[in-house]
Amino acid sequence: MLTTPFLMNIGFFKVEIASITKLYGFLTTIAGTFIIGGYLIAKYQNMGFILMLELVLQCVSNLVFIVQTSYGYNPSVLVGIISVENFCSGLSNTSLVAYISTIVKKEFTATHYAILSSLAVVGRTVISSSSGFVVFILGWINFFYFSAFLSLPAFICLYYLYYRKNK
Repeated sequence: MLTTPFLMNIGFFKVEIASITKLYGFLTTIAGTFIIGGYLIAKYQNMGFILMLELVLQCVSNLVFIVQTSYGYNPSVLVGIISVENFCSGLSNTSLVAYISTIVKKEFTATHYAILSSLAVVGRTVISSSSGFVVFILGWINFFYFSAFLSLPAFICLYYLYYRKNK
């Protein structure tokens, strides 16, 4: 994750980053996961709608960091941005677990879930290792636009895997 280097680059100290992103961020992740994510899954049985909403929110959560670049060092803005990012992350984790739970076969639940959840984090672990190089080339603002643009394949996959299958 480049959150810490980004925030240090615009003037935040490690103590501020830890208190806002880790402590406060944890609370908003819980809100996104259990309160709103659980409610949406219980209310809407249409997983396609929930997954699409989650994808849009994940794009937005990348783009809100552009706001921080325009404000620079501003802890109040950081609280808002971390709220959006962690809320969206919690919501997307909930919808991912719910979706995976609907597609695994009961007799192989543990194996299928382990494989699918491992594939879900490939982008966060393998692909993100080059993100520092991308920031060096593009700069922070263009990097955030680029990271939001990279969700386009997920929209295409969702269309083909969910909507097209259920027509």
